[in-house]
Amino acid sequence: MSQKVVNRTTGLVDYKELETNILSSIREGRPLTGRDGALTPFIKKLLEASLEGEIENHLLAESEENNRRNGRNGKTLRTSAGSFELLTPRDREGSFEPQIVKKRQTNLHPELETKILSTFASGMGYRDIASHVEEIYDHKISAAEISSITDKLLPIINEWRSRPLQSVYR
Repeated sequence: MSQKVVNRTTGLVDYKELETNILSSIREGRPLTGRDGALTPFIKKLLEASLEGEIENHLLAESEENNRRNGRNGKTLRTSAGSFELLTPRDREGSFEPQIVKKRQTNLHPELETKILSTFASGMGYRDIASHVEEIYDHKISAAEISSITDKLLPIINEWRSRPLQSVYR
């Protein structure tokens, strides 16, 4: 994702810039998905926001200990939407085990991508999302953890949904 797309101060995505990048990519004949696909930056941002929600929940659960954030590790993640550098947050004690994209995982399977995106698109409740995540990962997740993750994702999704459409789409 180009640095112009992410506001360095807030860390939020500039969706006008992202939309411009996606449309220019399509005009250049690049596909929506695949290597260097137009939607790859959006999928990257969704995954990173999910990971941020996971670590916040992890640190809240260990609030009595002195564990806290300790930067991010970058790794190349290959998806059907293309390869990109994913920044995974870490904690000082090394006890954070991400569930969305596990440690040392470098491939995100197409079925898994579809399920992740479908939970957000379908407007599922916390319990529905929890059962969906359990089906995907065979990992039980609490409503509080789901809430923490969705609290990170909802502003991104709502900003994307409420962006003004170009005249081409009206």
